[in-house]
Parts: sequence; C-alpha cells; structure tokens
Amino acid sequence: MFVKKFEADTLDEALKNIKSELGPDAIILKTVTNKGLKGALKRKKIEITAAISEKDIKQKSAVDMALGDNKEKFYNNDSSHISKMINNYSSNNPTQKNMNTSKSGYGNAGLNKFVKQKDDQTPKRGGLDDFLKSKSENKNTFDDTALREPAVQVLTQLKNKNENQNLSNFETVEKNNESIKKQKFNSELIHNQELKLENLEKRIIELSSYVERSTQKDPKGVQELRNLLSSFSISNTFTNKLIKNALFEFSEEDMKNGDMLIDYALREMNNAIKVEMPKFCNTENKNKSNIVLLISDVSSGQGSLAKKIASNGKNFSIIKNHGDEKTFTDKMLDINSVKVQSVSEIISQTRKEVDQNNNVLIDYRTSKDNNETKTFINGLKRSFSNIEVIIVASAIHSEEFNRNYFHKYKNIADSVSYNYLDLCVNYGQIFNLSYEFSNLAINYFGTGEVVPDDIETATAERVLGCILNLE
Repeated sequence: MFVKKFEADTLDEALKNIKSELGPDAIILKTVTNKGLKGALKRKKIEITAAISEKDIKQKSAVDMALGDNKEKFYNNDSSHISKMINNYSSNNPTQKNMNTSKSGYGNAGLNKFVKQKDDQTPKRGGLDDFLKSKSENKNTFDDTALREPAVQVLTQLKNKNENQNLSNFETVEKNNESIKKQKFNSELIHNQELKLENLEKRIIELSSYVERSTQKDPKGVQELRNLLSSFSISNTFTNKLIKNALFEFSEEDMKNGDMLIDYALREMNNAIKVEMPKFCNTENKNKSNIVLLISDVSSGQGSLAKKIASNGKNFSIIKNHGDEKTFTDKMLDINSVKVQSVSEIISQTRKEVDQNNNVLIDYRTSKDNNETKTFINGLKRSFSNIEVIIVASAIHSEEFNRNYFHKYKNIADSVSYNYLDLCVNYGQIFNLSYEFSNLAINYFGTGEVVPDDIETATAERVLGCILNLE
C-alpha cells in the first residue's frame, strides 16, 4: 500500500491532486482542516492523507509512462472513464496481465465510487466529478466519514492477505518509497510542532484568564487589607499569598468583611514569624561548653549585645577581634574579656576556654572579604562541636541593607538578633526579613544601651505589637 499526504488551500484542489497522482481508485484515510492558531501557522488549510494499493499504483505507473506528455489531459476526463481505461490497458498489456486477476480498486472506498453530502438525507452514488461539479454550484461541506470507514475495512483485509508485491521495476515507485521515508520524518516534525502549538494555546488561555482576573476589582474587604498591610510596609509577596489563601478559605461575602480579613492576616503573620531560644539555653547543653559566634560587618551594637548575653549567668568568656582590651563595663560586671589580633589566636583562645569548661562568646567583626569570613566560620565548626552562629542586625538599618547581609551568611548562620529596637522606624522590615529568611529564627531583641537590662527574648507578639504601634 502506498500512502501520501496532500496539502491544499481548498478541498477541491486536494481531491484533484489525489486523482492526478494516485488515480480515481484511491481512498481517503484522514482529513484535517487547520483552524485557529494552528491554521495561522500552517501553509495550507486542508490536509488529506490518501492511499492506493500497490497493484493499482503499479497499473497507474505503467499507464503514466505510456501517456508521456498526454498525462495531464488524460486525467482531466471523468473518474469512471480514467478507471476503465487503466483497467483496459492492464488487460491488453502482456506485462500487466498477471496483475489483473483481481478486481481493481478498493470497491466502495474509492474516490470514484461513493460520496456523501451533509444536506442530503440519503447518500448519492456517483463519480468524483459529480461531487466536484456540485461543489462548484454550492458551498456544502464535504463529509469524508463515508470514505474513511470502508477504508479501514479495506486496509484490514489487505493486511490479512499480505498483498506486498515487488515494485522495483518502476522508477517512479522507487522515488515514491524515498518520499515515504521523508514523509515519516516530516510527520514527526509536524507532530512535535502541533504539540508545541497546543501547549502554547493552553498557556495563552491561562494568561488571558490571569489578565481577566487581574483587571477585576478586589472586594471591599480585600482592598482594606491591602491598604493596611501596605501602610505597615509589609511586602507584596506575603500580601498576595495571604489573599490567595483567603480566597480558598472564605466565601465571597466574607471577603467583603475587612475586620474578618484583618484578624485572619494577623494570625497568619504571627505564624510566619519564627522565633526560638538560643541553643546554649537548652537543658541538654547545660553541662557542655557552648560556643556562640556573633557576626556583623558594621556598627550594629554587637559589642553591647555580647556583654548582655555574657552577664546573664551562663559563665561566658568573651573573645573579640575589635574594640578595647577590657572596658569599664567588663570590670563592673566581672566579665572575662580577651582581645585577639588574628583568626589563629581566636581558635587558640577558644580551645583554652573550652578545656576549662567555660562557655565562649566570640565577638567577631567580619572582614570585607566574604570568602575569608566563611572560611573562618567553617573552620571553627570543624574544630569545635556545639557551636551556634548568630547574625547581629540593626533595626535602624534599611531593609535592603539587612537583606544583603542575610544573603551572605544565610547558609552558615543559625539565627539572628536585632539591636536598637527602641529606635526602629520601620518594624515591617523585621517581619519581611523573617518571612523571607525563614531558616533564620530571631532569638534576641536589644532595646537600649543599658547593660545588662536592655535585652529581651524575641517573640512574634512583640514584632506584631511594634508593627501595630501597641504598647
């Protein structure tokens, strides 16, 4: 069986091409009308896949070679006349007699045997030319269902009878075999393109629905919630996610209730703020030497926070690489404070304090070289166990400044502490950074300059109270 796909701008043109190339005994296997986005990207509007038996294509090839230049004129005749002439030539030609033992064509499946028009109650029997003439008189749509169904039956019979004959003696058929290989390759490419087009159409539909939703006005309650959170400098990322979740949890009527949505937002904000006590406060670490590393790269009250932590009765010794040797506050609070000059001295002094079962608090001012700081921290973790890294941030620094610093050390730090909470003018940044860097829990708030009193354990309620300006 020989199969070929025909492309044309109209159904008439495609059928005429089939009649000329495969003959009037061909059958239609598949008809595709390219519409919409897919049709805009296709070269032709109509695609018809037709087939002809190897016996019939062999007879037609012999007639074509005999006709020569008269081929085009010959195929302008009626389909029934063409079919009859091909059969007569095969019967009279000695080289074709052995091929004429069976009935020619596919019976009722052939183009010249059966057509059907949608506007008729009963199918009309006639030639392909009758159909083409009727098409020129009116614009009825061609229904190829009647052609395809018997074609499937014929193909099944052909497979059972194994009607594969050698066409090597005909050069035209050999060329067609090569075109079949190319056709398979091209069909795969077309299939992949069609899949891409389908995915593109789906994406366009999704985007259009998103645009439609985005142009719709929010309910009154949602508008009030957006305005409130915006006034608190809460990030749009959290706000959009909050409203999206609310749409699944509340009814349309509830979404108009601003007070209900604000209560819901406060609960979600409270859950989004992660706070925890430092590791050295755990009872399981009570009998171990705890090492706490405080890091910052600018003035953020780190030295003051170190003294507040050391004076809480945990028997901490402070090792620092900046500031004075021993301050007046250290002497008053009896804090053991040692200043060192290099990283090797920090590790050496830390090992000495650990051998004496003392807790160690390393007040480390980071260098401008981030890799050097990360190398020091990783080396410290390999040398000692039970170590905790706390980023010291200032609440009076901008959100962008603190965000950049958190990005540097988010993978090696355990938690974060904020100083100057009493001087902060934008508490929303504390919430935004806590939501964005959920792996960095907040453990301490520095609330003033007085050592050791102005320090408190961080809580989510304290953050929300500051945001809402509550005492």
